[in-house]
Amino acid sequence: MAVVSGQPSGTVTLVFTDVEGSTRLLRELGRDAYRDALAAHRRVVREAFVRHAGYEVDYEGDAFFYAFPSASGAVAAVSEAMERLAGGPIRIRVGIHTGQPLLDPPKYVGIDVHLAARVMSVGYGGQVLLSKSTRDLVAVDARDLGEHRLKDLDDPVWLYQVGDGEFPPLRSLNNTNLPTPASSFLGREAELEEADDLLGSCRMLTVSGPGGAGKTRFAIELASRQLPLFPNGAFWVPLVALREPALVLETIGQTLGARDGLVAHIGTRRMLLLLDNFEQVVEAAPELARLLTACANVTLLVTSRELLRVEGEVEFSLPPLAQHEAVALFCERARLDRSAGIEQLCDRLDGLPLAIELAAARMTVYTPEQLLGRLAQRLDLLRGGRDAHARQRTLRATIQWSYDLLEGDEAALLRRLAVFAGGWTLEAAEEMAAASADALQSLVEKSLVRHGSDRFWMLETIREFALEQLEATGEAAAARAGYCGWMLRLAEGAGDALEGVAQQEWLSRLHAEHANLREVLTIALDAGEGELGLWILTALERYWFIRPGEAMAWFDRALELRGRVPPALAADALRVGGTTAWFYGEPQLTLERCREGLAIYRQLGDESGIAKSYSRMGPPLISAGRLEEAAGVLDKAVALHRRLGQEEELALALHISGFLNVQRGDLKTAAELLEASIELDRKLSDLQPVADSLLGLAEISIKTKDFERAAGRAREALEVAWPMRDLIRVGMCFGVLAVALAGLTDEHSAAVFWGAGDRLDAELGQTQWRLDKAEMQDQLSPAVLADVEGLAAGRALDTIKAVELALHG
Repeated sequence: MAVVSGQPSGTVTLVFTDVEGSTRLLRELGRDAYRDALAAHRRVVREAFVRHAGYEVDYEGDAFFYAFPSASGAVAAVSEAMERLAGGPIRIRVGIHTGQPLLDPPKYVGIDVHLAARVMSVGYGGQVLLSKSTRDLVAVDARDLGEHRLKDLDDPVWLYQVGDGEFPPLRSLNNTNLPTPASSFLGREAELEEADDLLGSCRMLTVSGPGGAGKTRFAIELASRQLPLFPNGAFWVPLVALREPALVLETIGQTLGARDGLVAHIGTRRMLLLLDNFEQVVEAAPELARLLTACANVTLLVTSRELLRVEGEVEFSLPPLAQHEAVALFCERARLDRSAGIEQLCDRLDGLPLAIELAAARMTVYTPEQLLGRLAQRLDLLRGGRDAHARQRTLRATIQWSYDLLEGDEAALLRRLAVFAGGWTLEAAEEMAAASADALQSLVEKSLVRHGSDRFWMLETIREFALEQLEATGEAAAARAGYCGWMLRLAEGAGDALEGVAQQEWLSRLHAEHANLREVLTIALDAGEGELGLWILTALERYWFIRPGEAMAWFDRALELRGRVPPALAADALRVGGTTAWFYGEPQLTLERCREGLAIYRQLGDESGIAKSYSRMGPPLISAGRLEEAAGVLDKAVALHRRLGQEEELALALHISGFLNVQRGDLKTAAELLEASIELDRKLSDLQPVADSLLGLAEISIKTKDFERAAGRAREALEVAWPMRDLIRVGMCFGVLAVALAGLTDEHSAAVFWGAGDRLDAELGQTQWRLDKAEMQDQLSPAVLADVEGLAAGRALDTIKAVELALHG
């Protein structure tokens, strides 16, 4: 018996084997019998291979990888093993290739290893395949199987079969006309797995998505992975140039080479047909349903920007690339290393593979940062190469192609909907754009509009195109006026609701519409329409309590226009803008704006406005240590609010008076005022101020050394603030809880929550929480601030986990 002395090097013949249908065998034979059969197979292979100087590189599961110093020895070893295994339950498939792999003791690396493995993978149990490099070195009967393209290999491989056995067509890419992509397929493994499962359980899968989403490339990759399941092949039928639905079946027949009719040609063959770009011949969909009925073993994979709406169709909506996939695609195509500029560029391109690849092609002219700065002209800049199809030469052409297929009312609706910057609900589309549910659904099915949960939206590339069409048709002014009117009505509806039982519902709604809010404010202020801008900003007073940083910029711009608006609106805007400045941490600006607004209210004789101004002036006066002046305005506010019956405003004035008494050292009165404020707010279902009052009570408990009660109040405040995503007060809750836990000598937990609050402060930027935190830090023990590990753990927690930890341990 010949025994190889060591790992062969130089020209080496590589042999891969594995067991066909191992899972099926396990079921048929049972665990014990299968284990015995597998062990006998291992013994046979090893004995035969060692006898001919084989070197065992690897064994995993039921697959062997061997190397031989000669091709003849490899073929002889395989022939002996196959003869001894014949008639038994185990059937192995074998691939043999001769090359010069690189040594990586005890293994090998290089393209020859991959090639040998791929040769084996396209065969069947009992079949031995040789590459041409091995066939040229051995004298053995071998059937010429011709050239085959193998997965992940650029060049075709000429294959031969040892012996005269009859087997189905090889599972190579040759039993197909699927195009060989010019570049590798990156990402979307999870989507491929999901689509693979769907295709295995249906006979018609429609891959839908907008132009540039990569439907064709995705479907080709999916089809290529399905080849082992379709012994009679998988065939690509491009329909992009077809406009006549009646020619669809004829085109399929031409692709397959059918001479006696498509149905007769397919017969009982088990094959996959990839029908690409079906949207412009969608009227032919019933013909596909009839084809499925007539040919029981055919499966259809369709790419289309809209559904076919036939029985048996299953949809797979292809999402944009995940960010890491988009960045990887860009870097691979552009041959650049990952950078922040590339990440931003891929985000702006919506993860659309076409857009990303076109952008990558421009890297010979621009840097990622330069291209990012020019994305306003995106549809003109991103031009494809000369070999691209006409509709892919620019992103504009890709989207234009879909747009031109729309009915007139659908195109008009798409243009009107483009004014929405942050998506929309069905109700908003009906109100603002006179949309019907049917027309909107049609745009979704055509992949120009996307839908998830209760909202609709466009990918930004499509939206930009639709906005251009809106300008071109002269409809832009009317559409934007309707859009701004819709937002004004929304803001006015939210104004009162934010102080009542529907508070949480409206906060969530405003969060969802925030991008639209920004867009309308931008439109209004860019046009110098101060009245519209200030009406919206003022109506959303309560909303800005939890978004003061952003609101500051809007008020700074809008208040410059206050001389052009009615005095009452100017006064309201100064008051709300002043309150916003308080939560942003600029008490002096609060005082200045509220005093200016107060003067206007006095001129107008507006007692309600006067009372509200007094209340808003209280906090900055308290923070400045001007306690008697603060007491004077707050007393006036309380009296006026009581007389006017303004319970919401009275609750606020009581709350601020409570904090004034904390500063005065009258903790008993402070607690009574804060409790009264909470009682009134809860009666009115106005929960937003409740968190502040509960934190005030927690502060009183800390001053009285009742740390257990202080921790309880802080957690109670957190339960109120978190559902509203009021992150300023969530940060305050973490800080107060940290101080209370430090008082309970739980320094490590205190450090964790202080770290969580510190992270929120860093995220939110300048807010009232930052000012409070600076004062609060003095109440922490040195042990808390020295607990570096605890602080780091808190900063590492995302907010939802920190909230769960605070509330539930």
